[in-house]
Amino acid sequence: MKIKKQLYIVYIIAAFIPVFVIGISLIYTTRNIITKQHVSQVEYDNTRVRSIMLDVTTSISNLSDNLFNDEILKNIISKDYKSDKDYYDAIRNYSKITTYLKNYTEIFDINIYVDNDSITNYGNIKKVTKEVRENEWYKRAMKSSSYIWMTVEKKDRAKNSLYLLRHVRKIPLVKANKVAILTIDISKNYLKSRIGNNLMLTDISVNDNPIFYSSSKENIGKSLGIDIDYSKDYFKMYGKKRYNNQDGLLKITTQVPVWSSDKLYIATVDTGVISDLSNITLICSIIIIICAIVPFTMIAVYTRTFSERILTLRRDMHKVSNGDYNITEQINGKDELFEVYQDLTTMIESIKKMDMEIYNERISKQKLINHQQRMEFEMLSNQINPHFLYNTLETIRMKAFNVGAREVANAIKLLGKSMRYVLESSKKPATLFSELEYIQIYLSIIMLRFEEKFNYEIDVDKTIDTENYRILPLLLQPIIENSILHGLADIESGGRINILIKKESTELIIDIEDNGTGIPSDELSRILVDVNSSKISNKSSIGLYNINQRIKLFYGRDYGIKIQSNDGEGTKVSLNLPLDFDWRLDNDESIHSG
Repeated sequence: MKIKKQLYIVYIIAAFIPVFVIGISLIYTTRNIITKQHVSQVEYDNTRVRSIMLDVTTSISNLSDNLFNDEILKNIISKDYKSDKDYYDAIRNYSKITTYLKNYTEIFDINIYVDNDSITNYGNIKKVTKEVRENEWYKRAMKSSSYIWMTVEKKDRAKNSLYLLRHVRKIPLVKANKVAILTIDISKNYLKSRIGNNLMLTDISVNDNPIFYSSSKENIGKSLGIDIDYSKDYFKMYGKKRYNNQDGLLKITTQVPVWSSDKLYIATVDTGVISDLSNITLICSIIIIICAIVPFTMIAVYTRTFSERILTLRRDMHKVSNGDYNITEQINGKDELFEVYQDLTTMIESIKKMDMEIYNERISKQKLINHQQRMEFEMLSNQINPHFLYNTLETIRMKAFNVGAREVANAIKLLGKSMRYVLESSKKPATLFSELEYIQIYLSIIMLRFEEKFNYEIDVDKTIDTENYRILPLLLQPIIENSILHGLADIESGGRINILIKKESTELIIDIEDNGTGIPSDELSRILVDVNSSKISNKSSIGLYNINQRIKLFYGRDYGIKIQSNDGEGTKVSLNLPLDFDWRLDNDESIHSG
């Protein structure tokens, strides 16, 4: 028999069967414990509610006896009054009813209905009307001399139905040959405060009347929904039942108030028992399944892993025997299979190491060849030395000066200074002073060509230290060149270029303004789009685009170029740069690449 099959048989005998038997026993025992616990809770809660209702009905019956035996009250309600004033004076001096209402929270209302034409409704004394005579509680009271308990429906201020437990009793007025009816309504809030239980559903009704108290608002005013034999002196029901469309543990008992033939039916329902039993069954079932699946999964994984390791070793050994040393799979562990595979990988690593040494040797030779070619190129490049260019220009200038061509000599001198600045500042930041000096040299060269065309002015805020403030080189020259070639192109004379350098908050502002022909609004919009976008639609905007990108890449996205112009009113280009900037080595080295 194969190892895989042997392991499965061991699992069934040693793991699955014991787990299954223990799990079934666990479910059965746990369900019994939970059922007994819920049975105990239902019995306790039902007994508690019965005790509360006995206490309440007995207390109300005692108050009823006090009023029944109160001769002062009988005299007041049986006497014939000549005027309402006499009646009011008599009733005002009687305070027992109001005292009961204040001191007994279980009382919702007390009323005495009297068939006496000489009195009117005042306080808790009511005159019997035709509407009162038609009530069921009044008819029952007139026929009975014992205590009466029943459910009555009243309307609150919002015209909603309110079901209350009412005590009704007839009070004979012998001297006046009349009858009074006493009604005492029990407070629903009082019952709720004493009976309230969030874990159990409690419904209470009187006889076959609607439910006057329920921990569920939906049940108030309905019948109990259980077949009850009302003829029995004591009705009792217990067990798992379906009550009001809910399955639960139900117990119904009967409570008979003192000196009364009416019966209170108290229903206690535990709807949580079904869900608890379902949950515990589900949990135990999940535990059994997990206990069965986990060992089976472990065995399945182990047998699969073991087979895969053997297959991997065989496959890799076959590849090595055929000269293929590219082994990507791996065998883990610390057993004999792992040791055999380690020997195989050690041999392969030795072969790969030899191949790598040969490869590195070839790379080194190629690097040496590349280095030699680079040195030859640098030697060739160094032959064109900037000093050779400067010396040549100086020689030409001296020749021009000797033959009396002073303007030519001056132009060559300015050109030499300009080229020196461009070559020397291309790899490092420039001071603002040297940048402005270069601008003056550039403008002097341009003015050799346009003598009367324009003038310029450079105005620098005195608080700016131009010799220590460093700036990206060659930022201003392209802008000034645009002003001359485009802004002042159509002006024969009187042109002007103003360069204003000032501070604003934490920024250095450089304004370059001309009084040329300006830029039409549609053309200005196109230029602004080109300057701030990644693609240029017109080559004339390349210079401004490059300057704007250099500033933003070097200083940050908050800095750059602003252009203001109106057709026929000149153009102003503004550069905003930071006053304080950390010129680190990597920034200096990035000037040339930018």
